[in-house]
Amino acid sequence: MSYSAKELLEQRQIKVNPKRIDEVESRWKAIVEMRKNIQTTKLADADICLVNTAGKDHI
Repeated sequence: MSYSAKELLEQRQIKVNPKRIDEVESRWKAIVEMRKNIQTTKLADADICLVNTAGKDHI
């Protein structure tokens, strides 16, 4: 079941300025869509890996 951003925020008792709820909803829809794309991507097709290495000069 898919929830709207407004429903999720209300469940967590997080208040959002009513003037901003449309922006929050549109960003939430974009995040949900990106999540769908990530979940359907085959790992064998992924060719980029991000690794956090301590220090600045590592290659």
